Amino acid sequence: MIEEAKKRDHRKLGKELELFTIIDEIGGGLPLFYPQGAILRRLVENFVIELQERRGYVPIWIPHITKGKLYEISGHLQKYDAMYPPMHLEGEDDYYLKPMNCPHFMMLYKTQMHSYRELPMRWTCTTTNYRYEKSGELSGLTRVRALTQDDCHVFTRPDQIESEINLMLDMISEIYNSFTLKDFWVRISVHDPANKEKYIGDAKIWQESEAALSRLIEKRGWKHEVGVGEAAFYGPKLDFMAKDVLGREWQLSTIQLDMNLPERFELEYTANDGTKQRPVVIHRAILGSIERFLGILIEHFGGKWPVWLSPVQAVLVPVMEKHVEGADALKNELFDLGVRVEIDSSNDTLGSRVRKAANKHIPYIIVVGDKELGGEDWMVKVRGEKEQLKISKADFIQKILKEIKEKS
Repeated sequence: MIEEAKKRDHRKLGKELELFTIIDEIGGGLPLFYPQGAILRRLVENFVIELQERRGYVPIWIPHITKGKLYEISGHLQKYDAMYPPMHLEGEDDYYLKPMNCPHFMMLYKTQMHSYRELPMRWTCTTTNYRYEKSGELSGLTRVRALTQDDCHVFTRPDQIESEINLMLDMISEIYNSFTLKDFWVRISVHDPANKEKYIGDAKIWQESEAALSRLIEKRGWKHEVGVGEAAFYGPKLDFMAKDVLGREWQLSTIQLDMNLPERFELEYTANDGTKQRPVVIHRAILGSIERFLGILIEHFGGKWPVWLSPVQAVLVPVMEKHVEGADALKNELFDLGVRVEIDSSNDTLGSRVRKAANKHIPYIIVVGDKELGGEDWMVKVRGEKEQLKISKADFIQKILKEIKEKS
């Protein structure tokens, strides 16, 4: 298992497969992504975006810096210890890089009047935060200083809490299945009554919030434990621990039930009786840190991506220079159908080019010569298979499009 873990190390594979790098001149914990890594990142992000938008979540956008006053209201300046030092601008208030997005969501909500009929309001934003992690704790993509979150805040009435969290639990289950992370359990993270100074809000609100989360997980029948002292400073949360193919546990999704920040930001909605009421805010990130999730996926799959997730799904290898034009036309045809294709027409030998594509774990390698361009069956090298697949062009297209659509 140790040897297998070394082979799958995402830092090693990230370099070999040209996915990402970290450059000293830019800084530790600040990864940069090569084209294939950027495509992989976009595929994962878009998968979650499309899934949640089908369920009524809508996007917003927020800036990356803010005045310190915002974090005074939220309590982060007093309670959160991973913020970068302020930027002192001449004649202006101090500004901070945002370590999280919650206060921005709160302020945007507050700019408008809201009725009980509008709730729940499901706002999302995939955006990068900046946290001052100690240099000795940084590790590839799994511990970074610039982390992107698939962040969501749902503004809801108290009577909608259960249905909204159940919707989130359904999405988490579906996403874990899609990425074959089916072995998971839930930590119900609650506050530590012995360290009250770590938290904001009164004891009654904490008790109600923690009891609500416990009931929902128990109804699901999911394996769970209680983590005393693991709550956020403003509310309890559900933390999801998933096992990868090597049996290692990773913390992924989080759902936080917050009845304290709406109070601090004086958020309101008009109830059906005309009175002003406080909404409850549910914070949610399914992937958590996208960088960290990608690091986990690289090791989970060992760089051998399912076809739907592979940055390059097929490589075309022209036999000779005279076949390059035909291969290029074939690439455009496949691309228009939604298949991500590359051509290797370098000066290396045919065998060398095929081996190079195989070493990059490309799902399908297609040698393009006279027969293939003349309408005869293709001989396709399939990743992981010793024998080549003899298949017609039409059947291959049908096969790969089916695998992409079904995410098989």
